[in-house]
Amino acid sequence: MRCLSFVWIAAVAVASSAGCATVAHGPRQTVTVISEPSGAQVTVLSDPPRGERRVRSNPGATPLKLHLWRRDPNLVVRLEKEGCLPKEVRLKRTVSGWIAGDLMPANPMNAQGLDSAGDYPKMAASGLALTFGIDFLSGSAFKLPKLVQVTLDGC
Repeated sequence: MRCLSFVWIAAVAVASSAGCATVAHGPRQTVTVISEPSGAQVTVLSDPPRGERRVRSNPGATPLKLHLWRRDPNLVVRLEKEGCLPKEVRLKRTVSGWIAGDLMPANPMNAQGLDSAGDYPKMAASGLALTFGIDFLSGSAFKLPKLVQVTLDGC
């Protein structure tokens, strides 16, 4: 019984320590890719500024939905169709508004019930570091464009 109580307390602590963006939309996002003309083969690449370009996936032909990790800041979608010039689109990541919820540990109302007012800064700092850290390390603090629309030239 004592072990079960510890497991329950640990599970609640882990669940409540997750960042708001992680809880709200998670580390992956669906991005819809369409092209004119349709039927272009899609390749998802990771193209770091200084490093080796890597193919992440070859999911198929447009129109399609990609399920991408928000964590990678160097995502490029390459479209190719026979008779057309290939085109690449770098996906621009922005910061999600959900990370504003990570400021909740800094709320002074959270200090109620503490033995000493001097404990509040330490408690707030550790809560902020934990929630922001989870969101940024998982990639959930970011969002990608929902739609990538590409017109291929030379067709």
